[in-house]
Amino acid sequence: MPWGTRPVVGACGVALIAVCAHCGSEAPPPADVAPPVDAGSEPPPTADAALDAGPPDAPAEAAVEAGDDAGTGFCKALSPKPRFCDDFDDGVLANGWDQLTVLTGSSAELDTSVRRSAPSAFVALTRAAGTNDAAHVHMRKALPGTPTVARMEMSLHMSDTAPQTGAVAVATLDMATNHLFTLYLRDDDPTTPAPALVEIAGAARSRIVLPRVPPPGTWTRVAIEIDLGAAKARVRYDGALVVEGDISATPAALDPTFRVGVYAFGPLPALVTRFDDV
Repeated sequence: MPWGTRPVVGACGVALIAVCAHCGSEAPPPADVAPPVDAGSEPPPTADAALDAGPPDAPAEAAVEAGDDAGTGFCKALSPKPRFCDDFDDGVLANGWDQLTVLTGSSAELDTSVRRSAPSAFVALTRAAGTNDAAHVHMRKALPGTPTVARMEMSLHMSDTAPQTGAVAVATLDMATNHLFTLYLRDDDPTTPAPALVEIAGAARSRIVLPRVPPPGTWTRVAIEIDLGAAKARVRYDGALVVEGDISATPAALDPTFRVGVYAFGPLPALVTRFDDV
């Protein structure tokens, strides 16, 4: 197969049952694909998201960081250890995650040819999607607790420039089921679609527009930090601050949940998007 991939889930992956602004559910995957589904939320097909990274000295007990101890290289070298880390190097794509979701026609694979850390990365291959169509490939992880600061990092590699139609998101960091943050490369704002970090806090919706998206054809370290105490969200690319914006300090955090992968809302071409060292 191209890109030195090993297929994990193919054309008949699990289906997404619902997408709504404040809640959501996913059909459970086959037993050999991922653990049972837990409560979670899905981003609405709207505004692009801004990346946000918090200060490096954020207290460890308040941090929710992407990654898992099952890794063989990147994750094992981290000190101090984050609460979760996955470098996709153990040969099992969904290992340690709560849920892997793949809509029919798309696929999730381990890529051994283009990766940030050897031997492999997670590649989301989303099919072309027409108007009012969706093509999603993503993984979800919840971390119990009530932190005021949550931080997630991932390495992102896009094969092509960000689409000029439709809407594409590549990560979420939800502080609670009614306090959602979604990172879009392009949103579906009816007048000014843009890359943005979209917040839904209860019934209120807002976005922090990003000045740019990561460049295609190379790896970019993307960090998102939500600081409820300071009511701020920050985004960094490769350690450099891209944007900081005001957010709501409420609702309070409860079991923060993050996702990596592609939420593709048509009309869109097929996309090849890689993730590593989460």
